[in-house]
Amino acid sequence: MNAPTLIKVLSAVSLASTALLAVYALAVYGSLPELVAIDFDAAGRPTRYAPKSELLTVLYLLIGVLASVTALISVISLKRHVIVERYPYLVNLPALAILLGRLPEHLRRPYVDRVFLPLPAVGVVLNAAVFFPLVHMVLEAARTEYFPPFPVVAVVLAVSLSVAPAMIFYYRRIYRELKTVVT
Repeated sequence: MNAPTLIKVLSAVSLASTALLAVYALAVYGSLPELVAIDFDAAGRPTRYAPKSELLTVLYLLIGVLASVTALISVISLKRHVIVERYPYLVNLPALAILLGRLPEHLRRPYVDRVFLPLPAVGVVLNAAVFFPLVHMVLEAARTEYFPPFPVVAVVLAVSLSVAPAMIFYYRRIYRELKTVVT
């Protein structure tokens, strides 16, 4: 699959997974009892109960942030050529931007595709590895009256420690390849 098609597919998957998360949250929310645990101590035991409507703020915030980030990533990914051509100062990878500027347009476009390819993939990873587990844990804690604190930290650390280095190595490889093409 070529890069432009893959970017479109990953953007669609990212947006669809956000919508599925919202549907899942609404379905589980509907099955919760009217009074749910909303605060927990360090051991994960409930310390405060409230009407389930108080969970809506947390759910709206999590899903709203996810939807906003996913939409922004998708727009940036899908409009990547316009952004690079009209607003090159918005590309915050100076070394890559300088090298891309030295290429003729017919050679530049495939590299721009490769530079922007990871963005919708990061959106998919955020959905699968961060937001879905967070929403699920909030809803499960309300349902079961137990909130395990460790998984939240573990998920965020695992994603942070894997995505950031992967992106760095990916861009480093593109930069090295561009250096050989330009010089």
